[in-house]
Amino acid sequence: MMNKKDLWKEAEQKTAKITDKLGKKIDGPIRGCITALLALGFPTSQSCGGHYSKKRTVAPWVEIYQKPPEGWKDDLEKKRSWSEENYKFANQMFHLFLEFYEERKTSFDTLLCFVQIGCFGGFRFQSTGSPFLNRLADGEKRKKLEEYRKEMSDFSKFLKKKFFQN
Repeated sequence: MMNKKDLWKEAEQKTAKITDKLGKKIDGPIRGCITALLALGFPTSQSCGGHYSKKRTVAPWVEIYQKPPEGWKDDLEKKRSWSEENYKFANQMFHLFLEFYEERKTSFDTLLCFVQIGCFGGFRFQSTGSPFLNRLADGEKRKKLEEYRKEMSDFSKFLKKKFFQN
């Protein structure tokens, strides 16, 4: 059986190899979070480290979504099982959020929250204020993007600590 350091290194190596459909690697600001999630056994499907532009700024987010089982479209039992797996991950993440925020003080818009993805239990987590980021004045938008990145970074550090504690 591999020790924690080796498992972490394996997760880092896996994270370094992940690319999107355009061949781009995982954004630097979110890479640590993806590594921690993979080490903890979460199936990440998409992510973004956050991007600033005057026209459209995107806050950091991560999607957790188990790949669909082969033949799921015609098999009710496979759909049910797939949903249950995704909901197990959502429940685990919910408890991690509870622990992370147990003594943490942060503004409401910075808190990480769930957004449901599809009808099979997948979800995205991001800061609560993310959908409203582009309604802010430019200076405030930049400030909030950095706050949201810091929250995700702090959550990543928390996840890494959890991994090595267990």
